[in-house]
Amino acid sequence: MISQTTKGWLLFCGLLILISLSLSSCASYPLTPLPEAEVVELADSCREIYTEQIDAWISADYDRVRDVYTEDVVHFDGGPVFVGVDEVVEMARWMNLFLSDYTQDAGDTYISASDCLGTWLLWGAKGLTEEDPRREFDLIETRDGKISFWRLFYGEKFDFAPINKDLLSQFAETLPTGRSRAMKEIYAEDAVLVDSLFGVEAQGLDEILGYTAGFKKAYSVKGWELLIPFSEVIDSDAAPPDFIPSHGGVYRITSTDDQGDICYVNAVVILTPNQEGKISQQLVYYQADSLIECGWLTE
Repeated sequence: MISQTTKGWLLFCGLLILISLSLSSCASYPLTPLPEAEVVELADSCREIYTEQIDAWISADYDRVRDVYTEDVVHFDGGPVFVGVDEVVEMARWMNLFLSDYTQDAGDTYISASDCLGTWLLWGAKGLTEEDPRREFDLIETRDGKISFWRLFYGEKFDFAPINKDLLSQFAETLPTGRSRAMKEIYAEDAVLVDSLFGVEAQGLDEILGYTAGFKKAYSVKGWELLIPFSEVIDSDAAPPDFIPSHGGVYRITSTDDQGDICYVNAVVILTPNQEGKISQQLVYYQADSLIECGWLTE
């Protein structure tokens, strides 16, 4: 018969094992942010290329439009795929007919270590104002200073892109907690999280938990707030088989600096759900100025 002392010792040992397993499964994922100078260079390049795209379209100078893109540019719009600069220029011609009543401008831009995400603002028609415009979000890849890939997302004022606000809001509520049970509710076990500006490509839920814990500790993250939701549109006639549209949002991350003062970082997160509605891929982009102001980068 096991004595009460032995039972207590076994229980104590069991708790130590559980704590050890919990800590090991949530070991912080290493964060290696890019140097500030490199981030500034990436942000300036993103802003310049993205603004030139919009300015070229507004000018209706199609030689100028052509010069924005590589010859083999690919444009993906939730189904239709435009391949080659000729197709993209032709799209610009007929799209300008529909946009002629709008005022257009470039909004905020966000970056990763390799990609640029820009905001295309439209107002002046259909009751839209400069203070409350339509927002198109464009994820672009570049090569030799030109756009080689362009993926399109739509904000709320485009009524043909159903946005999964529940997923985006649940993400913002769950991430700051870092609790494994809550995270399992929204992430697939084999999810992939890419935050290349901080050198992260987390594979699977355990590494994502480690990333979340490391981020919260390193930058004193207090919470995430969804500011602007957006989504890909799906064209059932043209979309690839089993295509699931991604949903994204502009978020404000609240943290504290070394003096304990509140500081805000603006980020864009793009979430791709699987067939069960859980996050299978997460991509993260940042507004460079806010990173610098909050001191999140290395010298």
